[in-house]
Amino acid sequence: MKKRYFILLFFFLFSFAPQSWNLSHYCSAQEIKIDSLLMVVKKQLHDTNEVKALNLLSEKIGWRVGNIDTALHLANQALKLSNLLDYKQGRSRAFGNIGLSYQMEGNYPLALKYYFLTTKIREELNDKKGLAIIINNIGNVYNLQSNYTEALKYYFKALKIREEIKDKRGISDAYTCIGNVYFHQLNFNEALQYHFKALEIKKEINEKIGLAYVYGNIGNVYVDQKKYTEALKHFNLSLNICKEIADTSGILLNYDNMGICYIELNEYEKALPNYQLMYNIASKLDYKWDIASSLINMGLIYFKQHKLMLAKESVLKGLPIAKELNVLDLISEGYNYLMLIEEASGNYKEALDYNILYNAYKDSLFSAEKAKSVVQQQMQYDFDKQRTADSIKVDEEKRLREIRFSEEKKLNQLIIISGFVVLIIVSFFSILIYNRFRITKRQNKIIAQQKIEVENQKLIVESQKSLVEEKHKEITDSINYAVRIQRALLASKQILDANLKEYFVFFKPKDIVSGDFYWASHTLGENGHSNFALVTADSTGHGVPGAIMSILNIACLNEAVKEGYKMPNEILDRTRSEVIKVLQRDGSVEGGKDGMDCSLCIYDFKNMMLWVAAANNPVWIVRTSATSTDVHAGDTQNNTNLPELIELKPDKMPIGKHDKQDIPFKLQQIKLQKDDVIYTITDGFPDQFGGVEGKKFKVKKLRELLVSISSLPLSEQYQIIESTFNNWVGSNEQIDDVTIIGVRV
Repeated sequence: MKKRYFILLFFFLFSFAPQSWNLSHYCSAQEIKIDSLLMVVKKQLHDTNEVKALNLLSEKIGWRVGNIDTALHLANQALKLSNLLDYKQGRSRAFGNIGLSYQMEGNYPLALKYYFLTTKIREELNDKKGLAIIINNIGNVYNLQSNYTEALKYYFKALKIREEIKDKRGISDAYTCIGNVYFHQLNFNEALQYHFKALEIKKEINEKIGLAYVYGNIGNVYVDQKKYTEALKHFNLSLNICKEIADTSGILLNYDNMGICYIELNEYEKALPNYQLMYNIASKLDYKWDIASSLINMGLIYFKQHKLMLAKESVLKGLPIAKELNVLDLISEGYNYLMLIEEASGNYKEALDYNILYNAYKDSLFSAEKAKSVVQQQMQYDFDKQRTADSIKVDEEKRLREIRFSEEKKLNQLIIISGFVVLIIVSFFSILIYNRFRITKRQNKIIAQQKIEVENQKLIVESQKSLVEEKHKEITDSINYAVRIQRALLASKQILDANLKEYFVFFKPKDIVSGDFYWASHTLGENGHSNFALVTADSTGHGVPGAIMSILNIACLNEAVKEGYKMPNEILDRTRSEVIKVLQRDGSVEGGKDGMDCSLCIYDFKNMMLWVAAANNPVWIVRTSATSTDVHAGDTQNNTNLPELIELKPDKMPIGKHDKQDIPFKLQQIKLQKDDVIYTITDGFPDQFGGVEGKKFKVKKLRELLVSISSLPLSEQYQIIESTFNNWVGSNEQIDDVTIIGVRV
């Protein structure tokens, strides 16, 4: 069941279409006729009117008719004539149309090249509205490439300009683009915030089509949050507007998305009419994608209703259309549903056959996406190569003109001399070839025998290679399965969302599985209400050994909490005892010395208290007004500047066998204040080698980084931390698992 989004369509509809180039600047939309524009071009006036006509034709034929090749050709003609007339406005507009054409065909490097060219001219012309549109389109390109950091950067630039010129429609479109980026990043709260801002403006200016698609985008966010009732409400609002303005694509899209919501709610009797309506409309208009999608989804619904014959009939009717269009995800879904239907019918052989086809198309879909990525990388390479070539092209052409005349003069003499030389060479080689023929005939027998031996060796090598690949796949599959098991034991997003107001988890394993982990639970406070416990830990080792150790550590933590220990120091003492006890059975004389470093924070948000016990890993608190009297244990920096860092120092001993293993862990507590940010870390980030000199990042530098960004939203802090780490590592190898958790009170 494939979800469909309003997002990509929105980019083209608003960022590229009516807003990208304001056609009413030259004539009203109703007066634009392709025939009349062609008449202007055919007259070959070679003036600014012809440039305007060429650009208008490019826009109309490109984003309205969809003929990208013709649109690109017309835009290049407009550019040549603009250069001849030294007409900046025409040149800027032609650059924009060329960039748009390349973007529509997926050539993002060239799209960016021409967008940046038109940006420069619009800055010279002080065309702020046009500049905002182009900057927004640059953001669109980065968004299509999943480069969300750059996309947000340009969307906010466009928003700032539109706010300066009070362009309400432009502001609402920028809000929607920003909301869509946050949606892709699964930051649903930020996404909804910007979509609702856009919604208010669309209502104010009464822009029907924009209003319909904003409602649709809000519905998509609620779908990913599994709030299907809210999603249905907004899809219905979008559908009503689409019906009012006769937007067929929007109507089909809403029926599809509403059907998905009802399926997720197990309300199949409500889901089915949506796909039947979708099928009826698409059939009349011969919209083959929608026909195939509605039939395959109706097959799923019939299967859920145990109507197996109808289910099979519907899917088999939709599959040939999906194959005709080569829509791999729909084909894959169709075969998956047929497998389920045959399995439920007891036809296990047919189910197995469909399962094979399902996996084959699923693999093809993955390969297609990978191939698309390779093509984009090749385009980027070609773009860089062309840019270098252009810089020397003018000098090269001049040099060639200078030597061409001299070469033509010598050509006739060279032909005569070459004729005699060729005759001599042919005679010589005729004799040589005859001798070689006799030798080759004798050698052929030897080569034939050697070929047989080589083929035999090749078969042996291929057999060994196949065995190695099979073993490698088995090991990789096992490790990937281990990842699922390990992640199932980590603190889930649901428990973190339910207990924390605002937080981030920067978790970057060195290998597929990790020795680092984060774990959460509930404990009873002294007054009987539930407190929230959060552990940030670094198990001994990394990779598979570290992951196994992390599972043992989590099991011991769970056991300590189940036994009723409430305070973090008590939980760590009990966990250490259990870890040592288990590892003593490893067969060595002294018993295993493995374990973990960790910090355990217990939050009492009702009374604004934090209890901490820590083994080797510190806990940092950044607040806007901290005093030393608030701290019962740990150090407070003597710094009156805001923000201020409070460090709760750890006990210098691990959870595991150690010469201090009989010393209890120290309990630390602190009174929390609103907007305090609590950071817990493992040693992976500060110990990472990188930078220009290849040195460690160090704890001091990490502490300064966190203090400097502490006032930002935690989603932005996460992006800065991720970018800082990736830039620091560069081409170096990551040496350890990395975990940083931030919690705002």
